Amino acid sequence: IADYLEEYDKLCYIFAEGDSSRFYEFYQEFPKNRIVLHVEQDDIFEAKKKLPNLTIAGGMPTTLLGKGTPDQCVAYVKKLIDKLAYDKNYIFSEDKMISFPYDCQPENLKAVCDYLYAFRY
Repeated sequence: IADYLEEYDKLCYIFAEGDSSRFYEFYQEFPKNRIVLHVEQDDIFEAKKKLPNLTIAGGMPTTLLGKGTPDQCVAYVKKLIDKLAYDKNYIFSEDKMISFPYDCQPENLKAVCDYLYAFRY
């Protein structure tokens, strides 16, 4: 797969359900800027440190979107951006899929989107 990605200038997006930290050593072998790893239950900050060759996606807890306040959600978005987007190799996203009505409060999602729209670096 890695050879194909390099040869044909392609990108592979992996949604890693559960904890995928046991595969970090394997992921370290992939070429730089060819894999996006969307982590679900991993510590996203640790994943970013251990996998500098990958683009890391995810990080916004759906539990916070569902049960937090707009201010708490925006504060967490700021933390994610500050700690993960320094090299522009981070894709902001939720950690898990939003599937049910109470997974995300509309006002929290709006606050996050408004912040990200204004932030656009």
